[in-house]
Amino acid sequence: MHTNVTLSKLKYGDRAVITHIETPDNGAVAKLAARGIVPGTLVGILCAGDPFLIGIDNDRWALNLSEAACIHVDLVDRPRRGLRALFRRS
Repeated sequence: MHTNVTLSKLKYGDRAVITHIETPDNGAVAKLAARGIVPGTLVGILCAGDPFLIGIDNDRWALNLSEAACIHVDLVDRPRRGLRALFRRS
């Protein structure tokens, strides 16, 4: 896992676990929490840029670049595609 990265630095296909949200705006934190964007949540990047499109479980949420820059994450290593394909054929 890579630490000390913000969501705004990730690219399409990356997966990460939210570690903390760093913003002085309590309203922004509450808005994110209402959407399930809280520490400990696994997110996937569906579209990088401004806006970001993230997936959490079966939900999709759009975040602007400033929101994504407040969200600190640990990147989750993805299994190599070749290995997944091998196990699906078994």
